[in-house]
Amino acid sequence: MNLKTNSTVTTLATDLDGTFIPVHETPEQHAAVKHLGSLVEEHSLQLIFVTGRSFELTFEAITQFDLPHPASILCDVGSTIWHRGEDGSYEQDRDYEQALLDRMGRWTNASIQSALCKRVEWLTPQDPRQQTPLKCSFDFPHRAVSAVRESVAMWIVEFDCPLAFTISRDPETGDGLLDILPINVNKGSAIHWWATRRSIDPASIVFAGDSGNDTAAMTSGVRAVLVGNADEQLRAETRDAMRDQQWLYLANGIGPEGVRDGLMYHLGRREE
Repeated sequence: MNLKTNSTVTTLATDLDGTFIPVHETPEQHAAVKHLGSLVEEHSLQLIFVTGRSFELTFEAITQFDLPHPASILCDVGSTIWHRGEDGSYEQDRDYEQALLDRMGRWTNASIQSALCKRVEWLTPQDPRQQTPLKCSFDFPHRAVSAVRESVAMWIVEFDCPLAFTISRDPETGDGLLDILPINVNKGSAIHWWATRRSIDPASIVFAGDSGNDTAAMTSGVRAVLVGNADEQLRAETRDAMRDQQWLYLANGIGPEGVRDGLMYHLGRREE
């Protein structure tokens, strides 16, 4: 099934690891990234990266994989937003930052780490470069995913924390990834903040992703692309939540090849 040409697509929003970044070092993967850049330019789309990476690690990926520079970077699982200026430099959205700090109340990254490491035995805090005042991140053995999810949910309820969490899986190591964020903050809420301030209809945004922390964005009223290497839980949750199945593209291609095919589908074009 292919949508008719649709001029209302304004934006490509995409996860990075396992999605826009090449999954394998093959000519086909890198060619797909270049093709995506051409499609964005040809159709005058806004490109935004929506990632669990920090701003610094996002820039490392842009350099390492020769990615196009986006208009905005929604990083740290949607808890930090940076915008690109006319001179090519990026500035942090301080209004967004302050709104989220106010929401967290007394909780800090340090106090969250201390409380959860005492309570949940499987958790190991991630590298300091992956920590921010608004995101507290942990690794854990993926075999313990059910126990971690239950323990963290119980802790939030018990202490009435104004916090939420997302769980995903590292596409390279297979380890579990836990992110603690201010309540009601995720990739989906960050996309809507970004779109509202630009008077952009979320229905005109195509979002591509592959793992658990992409669920909120996939199910937030945008058009969706699930790349071929997307995990099964995300597939199930996205299929169940999409009211219009024509807005969901299940790609066969992995990583950027799947993003490319999905974007072309939503633009109403078939690959020639």
